[in-house]
Amino acid sequence: MSSTQETVLNDQERMYHELDKTMMQANHSNDYDKAISTAHTLISADDVPLHIYARACMVLGGSDEDDFLIWAEEAMRIGEEIAGEDPELAENCREVYDEAMEEKARLEAQLRASGWEEQGGDREGEEEEKDE
Repeated sequence: MSSTQETVLNDQERMYHELDKTMMQANHSNDYDKAISTAHTLISADDVPLHIYARACMVLGGSDEDDFLIWAEEAMRIGEEIAGEDPELAENCREVYDEAMEEKARLEAQLRASGWEEQGGDREGEEEEKDE
């Protein structure tokens, strides 16, 4: 690899680390809009380091975004992949996943309590009737 290519890679790696630092600081200081926006920037990069990608998934998995559960599952998947080399990050991924599953259960219970299914919110039965 030439010196120019190494410099570009190093500059790119520094950029990802700076974005990661910005995302994590924003998340810890409850600036969730900034943390989520930065996480989206990081996950859209093709060559972001895996540990940074995992943390971006964790931020999105712990957010109030509609697709939080998808990102928590992705964080869990990455956590399992890197468990041997970074057990602490893997455990953090697991915690985000567990919290997301608890939130999912809470939201489902809230919907059931509101009578959403009885009001036609559950379309699964409708599809089964069409299949018969």
